[in-house]
Amino acid sequence: ALHWIVPVVTRLHGVDGLRLGREEVEVVLFFQAYHLIPSVNMTWEEPEADPETPAPYDALTAADYGKWLEKYRPVLDLLSSAKPKLFQEVDVCYSRVLWGHDWMRADRKLVGRHVGPAQVAAFTAFLRSSAAFRSQSKGFWPDPGRRLLVITRRQGGGRAFANLSELLEGIRFEWPGVVTRVQEMGDLSLMSQMALMTTTDLVVAAVGAGLAWVVLLPPHGAAVELVPWETPKSLYACSGVWGGEPFSMFGGFSRLAGNRHVCHRMPERAAEVRYEAALWRKVDIRIDV
Repeated sequence: ALHWIVPVVTRLHGVDGLRLGREEVEVVLFFQAYHLIPSVNMTWEEPEADPETPAPYDALTAADYGKWLEKYRPVLDLLSSAKPKLFQEVDVCYSRVLWGHDWMRADRKLVGRHVGPAQVAAFTAFLRSSAAFRSQSKGFWPDPGRRLLVITRRQGGGRAFANLSELLEGIRFEWPGVVTRVQEMGDLSLMSQMALMTTTDLVVAAVGAGLAWVVLLPPHGAAVELVPWETPKSLYACSGVWGGEPFSMFGGFSRLAGNRHVCHRMPERAAEVRYEAALWRKVDIRIDV
């Protein structure tokens, strides 16, 4: 989601954006992931009737498209007051078209157009200017104080915190005045995930997609990323030093947002409970409290 939302918003409302109102913009979606039967009517492909013969990887039914729209509707509504159209449904000519978007990658030195700190700042400012977004930001933190978000993952899916209670007890002992919230990001809508991050001071999370929203942490914010010991060092840099991974995926997002990031690799496990390095995504994390 982050890879298209930030670049698209900044092309419209960034430093050099067109600054068009919602009523002046139409969103046309060109899906890489849908497949239409070549016909005059360009109808949606029906799901395969035989469960032993799955649909092609790039097949997308009308129901799938409806689910996608439901998920991203709040963001699309920020861009345009009109209903989104699919590319093959467009039957008008536009005097001005913004086609595609810049790269949203912070884990490499890119050549060409890509999102930078100015675009990320413009994206955050645009969100905060929206009344719909501000209404989503209320209610996450009922108590005053510094706000610490612990992002958890469902048990059994890998990279869950095996000793979450110990972590929370350690937080209460070390920082008695900190307000702590434990959250599975999948339980929140997309807009709520973004709103929660903009109101958080410190986030602690296992390596994973939920950490991508560190790009929305405020400039004074910080992110602590935890990775299993089994994660290959050649694959994933994790030095334990603040700012030590400016071109890692999540360290890079923090760099773009102007906040702080540190990655900690968990201690080595006993030989009898080690996992194959290739399975590191499936490994739960026992935090060294």
